[in-house]
Amino acid sequence: MQCRGRVHTKEGEVLKSTDNHNHRLDHGEVCLRVVNESLKAKARETTLSTTEILWSSTEGLSHEVVSSLPQLNSLKKKVRSVRSREKKVINPASIKDLEIPEKYSILTSGEKFLLYVSSSDETS
Repeated sequence: MQCRGRVHTKEGEVLKSTDNHNHRLDHGEVCLRVVNESLKAKARETTLSTTEILWSSTEGLSHEVVSSLPQLNSLKKKVRSVRSREKKVINPASIKDLEIPEKYSILTSGEKFLLYVSSSDETS
C-alpha cells in the first residue's frame, strides 16, 4: 500500500502537511536520497574528481546510512553517467574549431590561466 502522506515545502519551510502516513519514518532512506541528489548535483555543477565527489557527498554519514549505500563502483558509475549526460563534450574536427569555455581559462584566484590559443597555422 502506497503512503498517502504528503508534505509541501518551499525553501525549507513547510507549507502544507497531511498526516495520512501508513509507515514509520525511515531516516536511512531519506539520507540515501539526499546523498543521491548531492552526487548528481556535484557531478553536474563541479569539476571535482569522481572520488572527491563521493567523499564529499558521504562525509559525516552514519554507519547505518553508509552500509546501505550501493557499492562503490555503482556510485562512481552514477557520477560518470550524470556527467556524460549533462556535459556533452564535442571533439572538434580541427584546432580552429576548438572553443575553450571562459571558466576553464581562469584560476580560482581569478588570474587568467589561458591567455591565447594558437593554432599550427600561426607558427612563425
